[in-house]
Amino acid sequence: MSIGAQVTGYQWNNPQPIWYSGLNVSSSQLDLPIPIFWGQRRLSTNAIWYGNFQKHSANGKGKGGLTKGQGQNYTYTAATITALCEGVVDSIARAWSSGSTTTTATLSELNQTFFSGIATQTPWSYTLTNYPTQARAYARTAYLASPKQQLGSSASIPDNAYECVRQNGFAYVQTSPGWIDPATHIQHTAIDCLMSDIITDLLTNVQYGLGFTSADLGSMTQYALYQRAQGFFFSPLLNQQSKDTEILDRWAQISNSWIYWDGTGFQFVPLGDATVTGNGVTYTPDLSPAYALGVNDFLGGGSSSKEPPLKVTIVSEFDAKNTTRLTITDRTIGYVSNPFEWKDQDLVDLYGVHDSGSVSGDDICCPAVGTLVCQLIGKRNAYIRRTYAWKSSYRLIRLLPGSIVTLTEPNIGLNAARVRIRKVSEQDDGSLEFEAEEMP
Repeated sequence: MSIGAQVTGYQWNNPQPIWYSGLNVSSSQLDLPIPIFWGQRRLSTNAIWYGNFQKHSANGKGKGGLTKGQGQNYTYTAATITALCEGVVDSIARAWSSGSTTTTATLSELNQTFFSGIATQTPWSYTLTNYPTQARAYARTAYLASPKQQLGSSASIPDNAYECVRQNGFAYVQTSPGWIDPATHIQHTAIDCLMSDIITDLLTNVQYGLGFTSADLGSMTQYALYQRAQGFFFSPLLNQQSKDTEILDRWAQISNSWIYWDGTGFQFVPLGDATVTGNGVTYTPDLSPAYALGVNDFLGGGSSSKEPPLKVTIVSEFDAKNTTRLTITDRTIGYVSNPFEWKDQDLVDLYGVHDSGSVSGDDICCPAVGTLVCQLIGKRNAYIRRTYAWKSSYRLIRLLPGSIVTLTEPNIGLNAARVRIRKVSEQDDGSLEFEAEEMP
């Protein structure tokens, strides 16, 4: 659609160029959500105001002026305000001119001024002076303003992109490889954030959060410790409408953890089963079983029942998923998609490729993190092949997803097998149905 009038001049066998009297945009952007991000990401903009639209002759003024049959060509400029995202944004590290992934520019070269999106933000001085009735502060929205934006011959705002930094006041962030300056060949650094801090902010922020309070969050101590020791740092960008549960499920998977609501609060269960040291901390998993369950703890079964008291499901090595692919948004090559692959070559050689499909890792911008995440997801697909299901009495109500127990069932040769509970369901008769996975 076009904001303002658009006039096309055309004569038979003598086409004239289109000329515009208002800003030209390709489609309505009113239904887009306001993006929000953490860490360091590449963002595009959305036009939210313009004024002082001007037309400029683009034809040469040489001897004779226009040649016969030559139409008049124009370029355009306008004062513009283009929104970036939810504030506050700390800084803009670099900009790409007209959508390029290689050619960078500065805000000065683009004739733009940056507004970070603080709550006390005041209107742009240009609009206060020239369009006082249209002057808006756009509080809590980070945006760019230009008194004379070059619009080219199509009267449209250039498709520029901007690498924005938002540490959000988090106490601990991790530096990671950024872009390489083509002139100096120096690699810049970028920042990524702990997922524990990101989730807390998304759930509890009074400005854009989901309405939860700190009281709704269970202990995140082990989860945060595991993320930091393992080197899991992320820069998520939320710019599309999606369910919050889907977002949390995705973040749980790429952080090798389980996140769930237990009825009174959120629980965070890291799946790391070995001691990990890194980034100044050490994560030590608690692998002590909560209960040692035996035949007397399983309900059902018996000579009159067709169902065993403890059901074991085993996926054979032939059917196991031995190849996993993860696609990240790679910062080192201009924030474009970059696929990673993990495979168990021995299983592939023996049984062929059994692909688990591609996992979305768009919240990952550091290749080192992508490699590690892909490896851990792949190993879970390939090596967690036994699941267990049983019913027990209500006395085991303290067991939750993530709890560790041992199972003993002599009739199937199971002796103190350590398992991690995946799911707990309360039945109509008051019993509890459990589903667990092996802990190899």
